[in-house]
Amino acid sequence: MSICITLTSRMSAGLLACLKEALRTRGIECTQQRPSKSKLSFLLIKLHRPIQGDAYGTLGIQATTAYLYSVTADERPELQEAVKAAVGKYSRVPQGTKFGRDRTESMLHKVSVVRVLQRFRIIGDIFPLHTEARSAGLFEDYRNLNMYYGDSVGYYFGFLSVYTKWLSVPALLGILLSFPNALESDTRWIIMSVATTLWGLLLMDVGWVTKKASLKRQWDNPRSSLKHIRSHAIDEILEDIPTQSLYVDASVSSTHFGLVLRRLLSAVLLAFSLLGSCGSLMWTLHIERTYQVNPMIVSVIFSIVRIFLSWAFMKLGNWLTRIERHVDDSNFMVSEVSKVIMFEVFNVFVPPIWMAFVISDFDRLSREVTVMFTTRQVVSALTEAVPTLLARLMTKRKHLAPLTAAAQHSLPEWGLWREYLEMAVQLAQLVAFGPLFPVAFVLAYVNDLVEFRLDAIKLNSSRRPYPRKEAMGSFWTNVFNGMVLFGASINVFTLIVHSETLAELDASMVHRLGVGIILEKFFVVVRVFVAIAIPKPNEWSENEIGPLAESTELAEIVARASAHLELPFPDVDQKDATLINTIDSDIETLISRMAVLRNRKSSRPVRVDSSD
Repeated sequence: MSICITLTSRMSAGLLACLKEALRTRGIECTQQRPSKSKLSFLLIKLHRPIQGDAYGTLGIQATTAYLYSVTADERPELQEAVKAAVGKYSRVPQGTKFGRDRTESMLHKVSVVRVLQRFRIIGDIFPLHTEARSAGLFEDYRNLNMYYGDSVGYYFGFLSVYTKWLSVPALLGILLSFPNALESDTRWIIMSVATTLWGLLLMDVGWVTKKASLKRQWDNPRSSLKHIRSHAIDEILEDIPTQSLYVDASVSSTHFGLVLRRLLSAVLLAFSLLGSCGSLMWTLHIERTYQVNPMIVSVIFSIVRIFLSWAFMKLGNWLTRIERHVDDSNFMVSEVSKVIMFEVFNVFVPPIWMAFVISDFDRLSREVTVMFTTRQVVSALTEAVPTLLARLMTKRKHLAPLTAAAQHSLPEWGLWREYLEMAVQLAQLVAFGPLFPVAFVLAYVNDLVEFRLDAIKLNSSRRPYPRKEAMGSFWTNVFNGMVLFGASINVFTLIVHSETLAELDASMVHRLGVGIILEKFFVVVRVFVAIAIPKPNEWSENEIGPLAESTELAEIVARASAHLELPFPDVDQKDATLINTIDSDIETLISRMAVLRNRKSSRPVRVDSSD
């Protein structure tokens, strides 16, 4: 179990020797790997102090990385001189000027040497390596998955398993209602609409809440909860080191006038892209009316175009978020995901909403919904399933154990938010328009069964992330809840406006809309009562509270020990080693506490949810 540092061609032999000696002084063992025919070399840092019971190195990785970021030039004069020489060679600021000298001195005295070397591209990525115990497939239980990859991956697969299991209920109902002459079409629609709305509300308030509580009880391994600074933000923060505070966060940087202009520009470009999405709908309607094209062909082409528009806007959304210069990972992801969600709402839901409530063309709406669900599943299979399976069949590598550091460096980093977003959009589509095409639930169920295995393959073929606490869990829960409510509102009002049975009972549209509002509020009240009925975390039995309390205590220790990893710009004079001594003390406390807890856990069985 090791951490890998990528060394570029700018790393001189003298500087590397000084850096190795400084790390060894701190008790960190390191070795170098230099692949043939490569411009990069790799410095492998072994776990500082292996912790008993920490099979996957989760705590050791954080502790060792904390030590790594505590290395400063003031500890060793020869390291300081070597870093000054390297910075002077690659710095854009002339080192002969007073400003250049002050800037270099400020960086070396106030910022970790590792960060300075990253700033000038002398070292590159720092990432944990896979262990030899890593098997080819997905871990069999969520506890081991969480310990190895972190809460974010564990929560993702936990939610995907719950979502897929709950999809089997409307899928079975959709199959039963799809038989001819079973019921009248309007009656089938009403039954499916009410059942789908209740299903979507109960999925989040019963299925996911109970599953998340179960996972939390299993995961008593601590995580650091402090924010991670984006690697791309290092350049932006350190450009003007002498005049800018080293404690930079979103609230401080947002006061700069230039940054405000950047974010205004991002908002304007986002608005134009949303108008462009609506313009594509108008263009499609114009083509159909002008050239007398078959409506089914137009619907298929337009559905495929919208899928590629979604892919293009993901690229645009990432670029718009990067020009906003967010400092930490969580703010960056919230901003990027919010843009993509807004575009997806316009791109996916505006066309059927237009057909349902503006032009009131129910036949066209039904055709559009059928084409939308079918084409999305086909395109998803062609763009994700086929390439992933072909890559799996063509490679002879069955596990990650024999991979070198260079091979693991070339592995892609698997981002989860696109997978979450895909599920959120699919869930809203099913709740909003699934009753018009009941077979859509069957297609979604099959798609998610395949998606679970494909994501396991992608995870196995990706670089290992830092196993840290998932800070975005509440954000994605709010996204899914909002999507369910949005889809339920569309579902209810589509039923009220276009149902022939309701029209026979009361032809007045005003009265029917009033019924729709009452029905929507009824579903909200049902959801509130269900949420009240679910036990709160402090209501679980006493023997289940223990691991949570122990986890909180350990998480606080790891968070303090990982101060340099989480906050890479501390204003600390390294001549005073108070902070380093504190880290040493925290690590010693952590090791002793882990030994006590492991002995305690060995005397009680760990309950694992094997249903998934």
